[in-house]
Amino acid sequence: MKITANIDRQVNVRPHHGVAHRRLRYKWSIRFLPILFFQIYLNVTVLLFAYGPWPWPVKNATRLLQGTMTALSLYLCQGYYALSLALEKPFVSTWGVGNSFATIRQAERIPGNGVVARRTYPYRIESEGWDAYGNWSSIYPWIASDVSFPGTILVVLAIGYFFILSWRDTLRGFNPFAVAVFSKFTIMLYYFPANNQVLQTPESLIAFCGTCATWMLNRNRRLWLLS
Repeated sequence: MKITANIDRQVNVRPHHGVAHRRLRYKWSIRFLPILFFQIYLNVTVLLFAYGPWPWPVKNATRLLQGTMTALSLYLCQGYYALSLALEKPFVSTWGVGNSFATIRQAERIPGNGVVARRTYPYRIESEGWDAYGNWSSIYPWIASDVSFPGTILVVLAIGYFFILSWRDTLRGFNPFAVAVFSKFTIMLYYFPANNQVLQTPESLIAFCGTCATWMLNRNRRLWLLS
């Protein structure tokens, strides 16, 4: 009886341990999938800008846009040229409201006359021939207008942290707001080479802040919607 019991325990434990191990590996691979995807995506856009076959700024765009790859390069990389121009400018604080058109417009209701807008990097590089409204400047000059370029590194790290945190909560399935927050961060990261997409309009700014606040308030609760 003892021998049989020992054999049964061995038979039951080993397959269970193997399945658990495979599940653990699967979970870790899924957890890192979004951050891996955006690491590759953003690095590709930078390399395309740095080593692509077209000099920046691109001239004669109508003729060059005959090829799909040229159009893709212009679409993904023009913001990095604006970033290179902004890096040459000194830091002038916009008091925490210069990171998007939405916050700038609201802040300028008080002083008026474009006081805030003229202090941002995208507007200050217009002296170099750039168009802050017509061209993309990437997200980095917008964030740097508030916190400087060294401070932008910390902000991007925070964005990455909350992005992967929302993905983890989405996998757990206890908080439906995590899905919405993860979607918002996905859009934000996708548009990193272009602009601060999620915060550019009042509607998207309010939706992002409201969804993030609701998600954080309910992070440690198993909501009845999914329980």
